[in-house]
Amino acid sequence: MMSFSAGYSSKRSVLLGSLLRRFRTAVTGACIGVAFLFAGMLQAAEIRPEQALIAVGNWLRHTRQRPLATPLNRSADSVQSICDEQGRALGHVVALQDGGFVITGADDAVAPIISFAAKGDFPSDPKHPLCAILQRDLPRRQAGAERRRANPATRQSAGAMDHAAQWQALLTPWENTRGGLDIPDDLRVGPLLQSAWGQGGFNIYSDDGERILIPVFAYYTPHNYWSGCVATAGAQLMRFHEYPDSTKPVEKLTKECKVDGVPQALTMFGGIYDWANMPLKPNAGTIKSQRRAIGKLCYDVAVSVEMAFASEVSLANMQSLTESLCDTFHFASAKHFWCGSEQGDADCITETVYYRDMLLSNFDAGYPVAVGLGGDGGHALVGDGYGFHGGRLYVHLNMGWEGQFDAWYNLPTVEIDGYFIFTVFDELIFNVFPDFNGELISGRVTDMAGQPLAAVAVTAQDAATRAVVAEATTNERGIYALKIPAPAQGAYHVRATFRGAAEMTTVDGIVDSNDYNVINPAENDIRVAIGSRWGVDFQLAPLPFLYTVTNETVSITGYDNGPADVIVPATLEGLPVVAIAAGAFQGLDALTSVVLPDSVASVGVDAFADCLNLQSITFGRGLTELGEGALQNCPALAGIVVPSENDAFALDAAGVLFSHDFSALHRYPPARGGDSYELPATVRAIQPYAFDGCAELSTLTLPAGLEAIGDVAFGDSGFTEFVFPGAPPTLGAAPFPTAAVVRCYENNAAWDDIKTFGGCPVEKIAVFHSVSFALGDKGRTEPEDEDLLTQQVRHGTAATAPAVITDSPWVFSSWDADYSVVLGDMTIHARYAYQRKLDLVAGWQVVGLNLVPDEACVKALAAEKLLHYDAVGTAFVRPAGVASDYAPGRAYWLFRQEAGGTLTLRGDLVEASSLLPSAPGWHFVAVVADCAGLPAGITDAWQWCDGRYVRATALASGEGYWLYCLEEKQ
Repeated sequence: MMSFSAGYSSKRSVLLGSLLRRFRTAVTGACIGVAFLFAGMLQAAEIRPEQALIAVGNWLRHTRQRPLATPLNRSADSVQSICDEQGRALGHVVALQDGGFVITGADDAVAPIISFAAKGDFPSDPKHPLCAILQRDLPRRQAGAERRRANPATRQSAGAMDHAAQWQALLTPWENTRGGLDIPDDLRVGPLLQSAWGQGGFNIYSDDGERILIPVFAYYTPHNYWSGCVATAGAQLMRFHEYPDSTKPVEKLTKECKVDGVPQALTMFGGIYDWANMPLKPNAGTIKSQRRAIGKLCYDVAVSVEMAFASEVSLANMQSLTESLCDTFHFASAKHFWCGSEQGDADCITETVYYRDMLLSNFDAGYPVAVGLGGDGGHALVGDGYGFHGGRLYVHLNMGWEGQFDAWYNLPTVEIDGYFIFTVFDELIFNVFPDFNGELISGRVTDMAGQPLAAVAVTAQDAATRAVVAEATTNERGIYALKIPAPAQGAYHVRATFRGAAEMTTVDGIVDSNDYNVINPAENDIRVAIGSRWGVDFQLAPLPFLYTVTNETVSITGYDNGPADVIVPATLEGLPVVAIAAGAFQGLDALTSVVLPDSVASVGVDAFADCLNLQSITFGRGLTELGEGALQNCPALAGIVVPSENDAFALDAAGVLFSHDFSALHRYPPARGGDSYELPATVRAIQPYAFDGCAELSTLTLPAGLEAIGDVAFGDSGFTEFVFPGAPPTLGAAPFPTAAVVRCYENNAAWDDIKTFGGCPVEKIAVFHSVSFALGDKGRTEPEDEDLLTQQVRHGTAATAPAVITDSPWVFSSWDADYSVVLGDMTIHARYAYQRKLDLVAGWQVVGLNLVPDEACVKALAAEKLLHYDAVGTAFVRPAGVASDYAPGRAYWLFRQEAGGTLTLRGDLVEASSLLPSAPGWHFVAVVADCAGLPAGITDAWQWCDGRYVRATALASGEGYWLYCLEEKQ
């Protein structure tokens, strides 16, 4: 296996010294013309330094200096060319102001942006891992470009044309791009490591210029030699996981290392590592206890891999680190991959699917990966994030160089001779899991427009056993990672479910990854088993409803990019939708209508608040709970629909929402129209925000029995006055508009000593009651008295009655109520009496009563000489002169010596039928209703008329008759 160095190599120094040539040029306003640039591009494939400088400047403007969420400074006027031994440019490095750099290709058939870093100058030190990557990557990119140009069959390949098109776009003047190019920028996983560790320490200088080393990572190494890049990579992985923890102390092992080439047994510190005392970004001022804590970890990792320590370079191999992570530091899993060339040297990983499955699935799951690259001495670093920029894959590399030069690097997949693909890495340590042993299946979930979907539930089901073995949820970038426990064998059904949409795919061939994976063509040794999978992506068309599932029921929690007219489904995922959660639709201005299904039982607090264009909402039959402020600040709300089958809510004729028994008013639709409203007398409570936003409503009649007013019940309304006829109700917070006045009646003792109410001043007002005089259909009044029919009367005073005019036979009698002291609203009805006058003659005449005589009539009858026939005693009887002697249905004989005068009969009419005789024999009676013939049971009728009896065949009301009843029936 290849060893990796972090120190100086003379051979590599000579090589990189020839690769790096600095080229500077000052760019002024008219120095380089656009026609000149494009002419150069058309005539040759070379990208010159000044072109690279312009392209990077435009690229920064197009990306707003934040590619893959990495803030970059503006480009400077300095460009550095990277050349081969023949002086041919392989790439360019554009320095950024205040630190950072961008590496570009030097050929229009090579990707424009190869790498970029936010901090530091481009490393001139040939020992730096970025230089090693470029040393092997750039020549191969250039060779591929030249090979494609030489071969007509590949000259117009999609990749080559794409590179050239991007170069041309980046060299187009900014002002000609109409505001910028749309460069797709898709950060999948940001840098996971926050640590900026290295291999040695930090240098400070004394006043006389002497260099003093402050050891950190090499605190405990022999002679403070570098800890080695392999140890630094391993230590950063362990610091990221903060593992092993205090429950897993590390054994003090003794290993055979080398110091300056001489074997030496070194013993680890072991025990427990003080993670909290290890700063992520140490510096020269880091206190000694923290430097010791970091140094202990780096030393133990270095000893565990049997590091060869030296003054300029410390060497170890990555396979040893793989073994140490599991065997020494108690990690549950760590897998190794190595690829060699046909000559047996370290070579690049040849199968694209391998490194994507190993690298990217780990990044998706939040696990960094140790990366090794061969060459003279080699290097180890950590990959900890990835994304796609301009359609190309970039991986974030933590160089292990105290945070300097950490960069995003475009991993190439360059075809050579059409047979193989190379990348820049030789070795990987992947699936580094502290407490899990298994494989990863990862991917991304997007909507149909390609936008990432968060909170998507993803499961993996063993295709053989049907058991769900892993579950995950996508993050805000739509990324998920399923942890498939070992043993991982066969096929797995991966299912993504989100807001009523679901998709399933089967991932075949999942196996447990080999602990050690080898591709060594020189020895015909190929042992590769990679079980993790990346790129198991889904595209869903979810319903616009966000929701949660609890106890087999669904609650709607939000609404995303759906129609303005919302129809909430009764079921989602086959489960009933029972609730609209608090704030679920709050602030969605686009909503115009909402229809709730019968299954919804509750609507939460502020559920539809601030929906400024919501015009109507329809309740279902099952709704029983409406949260506080659920419909607040909905100024366009004009209609609320409640089905008659709903037992919790009801509407009045004006469309106002009440509890079913009308004891609580929940919501007055602010856009209903009208300037006045009278609350039903049954209302005891006005709920919070009930009249919120009712700007046009100015007059409100409150019931006397009102007991409670909720929070902000009249917020943003047009009311300026509130008159309370009853006792003060309990109040919520800020119930009234700030400019309103509260008024009560002066006779209401419950308001005594109350000066302010709900933040409003209290004024007492005189009490007036409405008094109405109802004349009925028998009377009328003079025009000048019509205003008296309905009048406002001050409390405790008398009302004024109108004069009543009648027509015969009716006369006004009295009013049915006393209005001399008015204490409340009254409706007073007129009473009328029936009146007829009887002319008196000399001698005997018959007087019949068809009414209940009033007091005056009784007195008039008592003054006359009357006789009444008693049918039981068969004798005439003189009345005693009391009211009971003068009953309707009786007939009387009246005797006068002389004729003259009239007898006025007045009283209340009574209904007939029951006043006719029923006993057999003769009866002397008066009838109270006209009869066209003789009633049943009456066989004979005689009437006294003009001094003689006359047989009667019909009966007239008020007349007296002798009637003969044959048998005992009416």
